[in-house]
Amino acid sequence: LEGHNIFSNLTSSEYEQVLEVIHKAIIATDLALYFGNRKQLAELLSTGALDLNNHQHRDRVIGLMMTACDLCSVTKLWPITRLTANDIYAEFWAEVQKV
Repeated sequence: LEGHNIFSNLTSSEYEQVLEVIHKAIIATDLALYFGNRKQLAELLSTGALDLNNHQHRDRVIGLMMTACDLCSVTKLWPITRLTANDIYAEFWAEVQKV
């Protein structure tokens, strides 16, 4: 959308980093990945080795948060859920039509 580029002030390197974080966050919503991620995080926590300055550790924490956010969506009221689903479908079909 014109005038809505929230990344317009980023350098190309920063923009690539943002896209990488977004990509990892989306992939993290796959429940098949959750259990391995949870196990690794539990080990890091129990040994006191969790370091949020470590990019791999941070990615795992973000993955856990994304799963929590994804699963809590079922607690929303139906009108809100329906609006969200309609927005997602509209975006999906708009992308499909570009191809």
